[in-house]
Amino acid sequence: MQQQQYVGIDLHRRRSVIVRMSETGEVLSTVQIDNDPVALAMAVAEAGPDPEVALESTYGWYWAADLLQAEGARVHLVHPLGLHWDSRRVKNDVKDATELANRLRRNDLPESFLQGRIVPASITPPRLYMSFRRQHFILAGSRSRSETAPGSSSATSSEPSLTASEAPAHR
Repeated sequence: MQQQQYVGIDLHRRRSVIVRMSETGEVLSTVQIDNDPVALAMAVAEAGPDPEVALESTYGWYWAADLLQAEGARVHLVHPLGLHWDSRRVKNDVKDATELANRLRRNDLPESFLQGRIVPASITPPRLYMSFRRQHFILAGSRSRSETAPGSSSATSSEPSLTASEAPAHR
């Protein structure tokens, strides 16, 4: 039987660093990948079946968490502020991923979303949809204001704009 491996992922917008660690704390591998679902799945698959994976819940974690869960990994979302990265003298991607794997191995992670439960993939699309809609209203609202500025003509724009009465009310 293969021993349990722990994976720490320092996820960024374009590239990520992945560190695999044994139960004893030995670093087994460190790889840097371009953020691509196939590359991420292949890198984590090196850890064997059902690996424990620590992933910071920073911008853009949804796709990685959903993919890794679908591949059978037990994903632990980590609250970034609970890591206290600011108290370290040296900070880089390899050290961050290594620390995530090590803290997961020691069961010392500040997890997000109520005892580490990740939001199910079934509600991810509505969450992303609402984020898109919010951005759309902000952009459409600013476009609407610029179109009604003196000297501008709203007849030249082929895009519909929202008026204040059409925008969603904030509560």
